Amino acid sequence: MPRRTRKTETEEDARNRPAPEERDPEARATVWTAMAGWGSTMTGLVVASIFVVEALLATRLGFRLAGASPNNDFVDFIYDLTNALVAPFRGIRETEQIEGGVFEPETAVAMGLYLLAAIALVLAVRAITLGPIAGRERAARRRADERPLR
Repeated sequence: MPRRTRKTETEEDARNRPAPEERDPEARATVWTAMAGWGSTMTGLVVASIFVVEALLATRLGFRLAGASPNNDFVDFIYDLTNALVAPFRGIRETEQIEGGVFEPETAVAMGLYLLAAIALVLAVRAITLGPIAGRERAARRRADERPLR
């Protein structure tokens, strides 16, 4: 009985073997799938960032409304951290004394505008990375196929 030997792949066999994308057309990554991945990552980063910013500003607003002592290390840390975020909006309105606390309208305005800016940025990233819509592409091809040739 002849012994079976294991065939090794030659260079010619390797050249004639179909590439993975030829074997499975779905395996080939397109520019749009790469862009969609990039867009998803960027959207996640923007959402996480705005969550942190809004949480810090809400904490600042809560501390100011409650009349928290700026001599406390944590309260002072939050104020120092959020001063740069609130600074562009200073002077929009005067601060108002409210039963032992202070209402800072610039903090509320900053929260609203940063949220709107984040929403606009997410929509822009999604619009750029969305790519062609498959249904529209197929419909256009079908109509073109139905036209009689002249």
